[in-house]
Amino acid sequence: MPKLPFDLDPLKLEQLRSSLLKRLRALDVAGSFQEFFETHWKLIYAVAVRAGLSGHDAQMVVQEIFTGIARNLENFRYEPETSSFKAWLMRITRGCIDDKRFKFIPHNDFMDLWDAEWERNLIDLATERVKRKVPPEHYQVFHLHARKGLPARRVAEFLGVRVPKVYFLRLWIARLVGKEVRALRRKGGEWFEAKKRTKPTSSKEHFCLLPRISELASTH
Repeated sequence: MPKLPFDLDPLKLEQLRSSLLKRLRALDVAGSFQEFFETHWKLIYAVAVRAGLSGHDAQMVVQEIFTGIARNLENFRYEPETSSFKAWLMRITRGCIDDKRFKFIPHNDFMDLWDAEWERNLIDLATERVKRKVPPEHYQVFHLHARKGLPARRVAEFLGVRVPKVYFLRLWIARLVGKEVRALRRKGGEWFEAKKRTKPTSSKEHFCLLPRISELASTH
């Protein structure tokens, strides 16, 4: 499986995010759509790279998806009764990736890739949200024990706390993370319920995306 270009370089990751966000802001989209971007851009980029695209092509996939959606928000209708938001976004992402690949990805293989990265992204987002809410010293205990896998006794010795506290903080913060994950799962298409200010889309403009939710009912 290809290694993500940003695995070891947070600075390049932030530069990429800033560049993409600047393009979105040029479209005059509302704040809730920017939240949608912040929540899903890294997921799409990761899936594109793991599917075999270069970092540059993966960036283009992210750009095409979010600018395309932003320009078409006025015509977008979220229909959760016919298919999930997750399946809709997967369909869009796969279409853009396939446009840039020479070799077709089997449907089941792409679904497995999408599911794995979707869950990874949810947990990372939820963990980051919790990190901002709890005392730094508490999160450090959780990070070393739960995320890094260090034994509780070693964490306790390193940070100067008692072993029972290490176990308690891991359980407490893990529950907070789980709560944030459930909130993110519920969010789904709620970003699109309100109409956003957008620029009209040119009839000559090509997008590899934007099937209606109902179009996915026959394939999922």
